[in-house]
Amino acid sequence: MRRSSVTMAAVIVGSGVLLSSPPAQAGRDLHTAGGAPTGAWGPSVPFQERVASSPVVGGGYPGAHPAPGGCVEGRYDSNFSESALALRPHSEQLVGGAKAYFQKWSTFKAQHTVSFSFEKGRVSTHVVGGFDCVTTGTQDMPPSWTNVTDPNLVWDTRGRVHQLALPYNAYWGSVTKPNGNIVGLYSDDGGRSWVKGNGGAPVQSGPKRSVDSRFYLDKPWITANQNPSSPWRDHVYGVWVEFTDSAPQIHTAVSRDRGATWTAPQDVPTPTVLGSANPWPMIAVGPDGVVYLSYVTYGATRADGSVRATLWSARSTDDGRTWSANTKVSDTTTVGGSLVPGTTLHRSVVQYLAVSPDRPGHLYLAWNEMRAGQVDIRLAASTDGGLTWSAPVLVNDGSAGANQFSATVAAGPKGAVAVAFYDFRARCPTDGAAILPRNRGRAGACIGLTLQAYRDQGGILKPPGHNVMVSRQLWDPYQPGQTRDGLSQLACESPGAFCSDIFLGDYFSMQVSANNVYVLSSSTAPPSHVMGDDDDPIHYQQQVLTTVERRRLGL
Repeated sequence: MRRSSVTMAAVIVGSGVLLSSPPAQAGRDLHTAGGAPTGAWGPSVPFQERVASSPVVGGGYPGAHPAPGGCVEGRYDSNFSESALALRPHSEQLVGGAKAYFQKWSTFKAQHTVSFSFEKGRVSTHVVGGFDCVTTGTQDMPPSWTNVTDPNLVWDTRGRVHQLALPYNAYWGSVTKPNGNIVGLYSDDGGRSWVKGNGGAPVQSGPKRSVDSRFYLDKPWITANQNPSSPWRDHVYGVWVEFTDSAPQIHTAVSRDRGATWTAPQDVPTPTVLGSANPWPMIAVGPDGVVYLSYVTYGATRADGSVRATLWSARSTDDGRTWSANTKVSDTTTVGGSLVPGTTLHRSVVQYLAVSPDRPGHLYLAWNEMRAGQVDIRLAASTDGGLTWSAPVLVNDGSAGANQFSATVAAGPKGAVAVAFYDFRARCPTDGAAILPRNRGRAGACIGLTLQAYRDQGGILKPPGHNVMVSRQLWDPYQPGQTRDGLSQLACESPGAFCSDIFLGDYFSMQVSANNVYVLSSSTAPPSHVMGDDDDPIHYQQQVLTTVERRRLGL
């Protein structure tokens, strides 16, 4: 008989000593002090890790082909991929989010989104309600949807959390209902429960039915004016992409009443046609109320498989009503196709935008650049509101021949800037249940979370130290390698029984407070409570909150 739980497991702590401890549980510190192993990285710094994700009950669609009426109540107890993290202004209070996969159906992309409420030293997981048949109380579609994707979060100054949800119906199923909406939500209890704004109506309805996957909405992102003295205080701004037969369009909308209503979507003019690839727009707002966008346009494919690309910024100085002429940030080359080179791992978003919370006009853009078959992390900055940008700098060090990807950047008060990314520079550990046997000791197969700090000094970004690893364990992204009732448990981008496109999340998220740098990211190192067909605990992707004191990084 297959066991339903496990009592003891091995977890690597600190210097690599093996200690017996229970499987990771949400809210439990995996490690409370000390630094990561050095080796391929520079000197370590102390940090904390905490598992944020935990199983939660909701309505999901089991099976290979989601169909109307097929939703059942069950547990989201497998993979938690793709991280969103928001920091309440002038505090250390966080709220997080992720995609959560339903029961054993990860390879068939059975997912909704969850939020993580951090309160009084505890963290709890909650279904982002209003889209599954349990929280809506109906199988009607809508309001019930087979899937929800792309978690994103922001606080306003009065303690409300906002997000733009993207519910959709599985185009690989048998659903002939609308194919997706952009929906404004807000939470007044730190992410434990959610309310639909805009009178319950979507901010934008999807353009077609789900059986036609050419027409869809994608990549919502959100920000808010957090300046309590601004006339636009607590105005919330969103951005997303609409794909149709013609070129995709970047859309924005604004809520000027804390999520109660939203303006009609408007197109953002771009200097060139966007083409069929995702422009991955990001949105942020500065302390002076100026709203900023960044996005990508694409050119020709090169001989090495990379794609020529251009990074752009735009800004609005009138509360999101109009957008300025676009400014080129940098030309670059990015990953062609859907996979990180040399892997079966889904590539991440191209670029990530952050703004200083207390230095008007100071912007930071990090991105993934592919050259000669390798992905590296680049960073540029602007001190004049995006009108001009610095020359890009290489963020990752000591990494010849290794991929670094999923660039993420955040800015905090007093000139603190941090860049984080997934890093393949070190070989996998040679033992331990968290590493698949075929990957033990292998180069280019295991990931460390890497952090690089910068100080914005007079508009010049100065690194106070080298890259540091802030994962206590390198983790194996090819986990779970086990099956559950005969099904692969890999989180997969393309739904099917066998996964050749492993999904770690298009992005992960970080925040910089007055005291700390916080990163919420994926890891398969912590064992779950779910047992595989081999009667061992499954190493699902979990969401891990990493906390590093700024002073340890020279910030």
